[in-house]
Amino acid sequence: MASGLLRVLVLGILGAISAVRQVFDEPIGPTRRSKIEDELPPVAENEATLWPTVFVAMLASNQAHTLPQFLAYIERLDYPKDRISIGIHTDHNVDNTSAMLQEWVANVRPFYHNILLIDSDEIVYVSEPLEWTNERYQHIMRLRDRCLNEARRQWADYILFVDCDNFLINSQTLKSLVLKNKSVIAPMLTVTKTSLYSNFWCGTDENGYYKRTKSYIPTLERERRGCFPVPMIYSTVLIDLRWEASTQLSYEKPPPGYQGPADDMLVFAASVKAAGTVCIM
Repeated sequence: MASGLLRVLVLGILGAISAVRQVFDEPIGPTRRSKIEDELPPVAENEATLWPTVFVAMLASNQAHTLPQFLAYIERLDYPKDRISIGIHTDHNVDNTSAMLQEWVANVRPFYHNILLIDSDEIVYVSEPLEWTNERYQHIMRLRDRCLNEARRQWADYILFVDCDNFLINSQTLKSLVLKNKSVIAPMLTVTKTSLYSNFWCGTDENGYYKRTKSYIPTLERERRGCFPVPMIYSTVLIDLRWEASTQLSYEKPPPGYQGPADDMLVFAASVKAAGTVCIM
């Protein structure tokens, strides 16, 4: 009787094992759908996404003569305004810059995600409007880094630095730069059709200063078309803050080994190189 009972138990165990094998051996694929899966809506292959958020940083001092045109071109940028925050710092004014900015901000604030206007009457340096002393350079370097940190604090995807005498005539400028998907990029700016001045360098000497190269004029005159790595870009620059190494970028704090002067453009270019990338024009 005991042997019969043992035989029944063994057959029961073998049957259970066979059932488990059948479950695990059964193929799992699209034919086995749960009730929840059947109720889910189909996933679109090309769902629309929002444009990245951009923090536009402006430094304005005695720019009343350029502000009307400059601000008009900022407003005309073909980019969703609710994806744009603006940070403006103005100081050391002896003209109508402050009042003009306050009026403009009051008029356009409802259209943008956020606008921060810092209108300071603190005297940090003493110089003529066109005179650039060491104190003035250091002040600009600090302000640019404050803008960087504010954009990071707001979790902006990008920061666009744009000087108030840079007119972004092409309304597609911001979209075009974003779509290039570069870490640090600038649009090429020109002064006049005959001027050789722009906002980039194609070469530098051993000390990091400007050096004219054979590729500069063909680039400036648009004989070369496309995106090109260059050692220096300034005035109007777009930085991708989603890029992990962007935390190393600075206009004020030079990277280890930097021996150049206290100049925001040179320090920034050195920090870009130290972060392991290049400026793109």
